[in-house]
Amino acid sequence: MLNNRKITRRSFLKAGLFTAFGFAGAMSFGGYYAFAHEPFNWQSRIIELSWPELPDELDGLKIAHFSDTHFGYHYDQHHFAEVMRKIDEYKADLIVFTGDWFHPECRDKRSVVNMFAKLKAPLGQYAVLGNHDYFFGIDLISTYLKNAHFDLLKNEHRILSRNGVAFQLAGIDDQTYGQPNLQQTLDTSEPSLFTILLSHTPDFADIARFHPIHLQLSGHSHGGQLRIPGIGPIFGPAHGRKYVDGVYTWPDSNMKLFTNRGLGTSRVPLRTFCPPEINLIVVRKANNREATS
Repeated sequence: MLNNRKITRRSFLKAGLFTAFGFAGAMSFGGYYAFAHEPFNWQSRIIELSWPELPDELDGLKIAHFSDTHFGYHYDQHHFAEVMRKIDEYKADLIVFTGDWFHPECRDKRSVVNMFAKLKAPLGQYAVLGNHDYFFGIDLISTYLKNAHFDLLKNEHRILSRNGVAFQLAGIDDQTYGQPNLQQTLDTSEPSLFTILLSHTPDFADIARFHPIHLQLSGHSHGGQLRIPGIGPIFGPAHGRKYVDGVYTWPDSNMKLFTNRGLGTSRVPLRTFCPPEINLIVVRKANNREATS
């Protein structure tokens, strides 16, 4: 039976108020979740990447990768404590940090430096500069990284060894405010060696993939930070808009890129459909096989 009840002005207003309050409640809950929960609900992803030409001795090389902590901007030492425990559980061969360490508002930098100094890996700990590190002051950042026993790679590389076989770890200066120089970075390097490049900005891959580099590890994009299902990121930083999150490959290059979503936030202290993360990158010898878990 049809309901022919007349809609009165009062019932219309009541329905409008109910809808408005419902929408406001949903938005409030979503805003609370985006502010108080998702930015700290970090994930641990294990990423296996393979190259057929990888020396047998490097098969299983493990790299703990984290990025974009932005300490002082709604992210502090107690948020990082569980992350440290997880990185320790990885038992990685080396630990890498791909930039944006502090926010200028960070008040207890000494405690953060002391926490970083506890991160240890057999082949060492390495870092590159991000754009926010330039805001903070790269001289201070360089000193703090040294005190934390992190080797800062600024347009330079290191020769490392696993099971008696050498490989190269390179680091480029920040693409936004620094002076990245890949030719200088790879100067005196050996093109035949397996080579990993640390670059804060993932879009630097459009340059790096035409050089003898096998793997680029980056951050900067925060995975988009604010994402809408079916649409993607609402905004993205310069040099972090093309390769926002995860693994990327190219048919004309042997290089693979992995972009980390980072741990902290910037611009706004919110995350939606884009939880922070840390990663264990496992280098494998295989026939073009890649697995993500």
